[in-house]
Amino acid sequence: IKPEPLEAIKELEQNSLSARVGDKTVINEVAECIILPDYTAAKKSTSQLDVSEATLDEEVMDQLRSYVQTIASLYNDNPFHSFDHANHVVMSVNK
Repeated sequence: IKPEPLEAIKELEQNSLSARVGDKTVINEVAECIILPDYTAAKKSTSQLDVSEATLDEEVMDQLRSYVQTIASLYNDNPFHSFDHANHVVMSVNK
């Protein structure tokens, strides 16, 4: 799966933000539909999956690479707020 050209992605984003149904935009119709349980570190299960044992199909890996490449291509050429910076922030938050 090839990433959409940047222009097509920007057009889709703009259309989704400006699309109207009556007096509301489409984004106003978004509603939470999945209720997640509260998480407390004390409730952490000892039977959690070891991350080193997790595997993904090659097709899923290709889709994930394509998704990340598309996101990376949307960043402007900025020395600080760049894809590399975003990647470092996400990795830091997940430690």
